[in-house]
Amino acid sequence: MELIGHKTLALFDLWSICHFLTGIAIGKIAAKAIHYRWTVSSNALTLVLAVSYGWEVVEYALEAGYAGQQIAYWFQGQEYWLNRLLTDPLLVLSGYLIGGKIQLIVWPARILLIIWLWAFIFIFPHSMIYSQQTIPYH
Repeated sequence: MELIGHKTLALFDLWSICHFLTGIAIGKIAAKAIHYRWTVSSNALTLVLAVSYGWEVVEYALEAGYAGQQIAYWFQGQEYWLNRLLTDPLLVLSGYLIGGKIQLIVWPARILLIIWLWAFIFIFPHSMIYSQQTIPYH
């Protein structure tokens, strides 16, 4: 196990940034969905974690090839289990909590998240392959 590195071996990978930004971006939506102002309540935290773990289930299915081998190839392997079950959901949760305290960063985080996803899905679709093979993490 590595602290930072390839998604199949490390607690944090390149896409950990995306999980954190997602927590900031969806926080206000989650709070409104349960009729709260942005507060730390058990309902809001549960909803944010449910969305996060729901995504991890979808991500697992995509990595396993349930949506086709091209998508599985793009994901480049199964994510390290501690990253999937612990780090990514905690990054989403921490993004939610920080976004709730510093609401000025919510819209910049949303814009950055949209740019990130657009760039790494449509403009540089092989970024997962390239970054995992060429960026030295150590």
